[in-house]
Amino acid sequence: MTLQQIQPLADAAAPASRSPGRRALRRFGRNKGAVMALLLLIVLSLGAALAPVIAPFPPNQMSLRDRMQQPGLTHLLGTDEK
Repeated sequence: MTLQQIQPLADAAAPASRSPGRRALRRFGRNKGAVMALLLLIVLSLGAALAPVIAPFPPNQMSLRDRMQQPGLTHLLGTDEK
């Protein structure tokens, strides 16, 4: 084969021109570890952003009236003795 015969084959095998960002995103999507790490980062970020909604009670304030309560709508996991 000569160079003139090889060149059209190389051009035909090349994918359609894509932007570098699209190629990077596609390459990132193929890496399962990177995708899992991104999902974990998103979940942790959402948990931090929604912390006041998830746990509306102040962490250092005690309520002796609410100690040793069963799980319920106010305290999903119940309360302890402190």
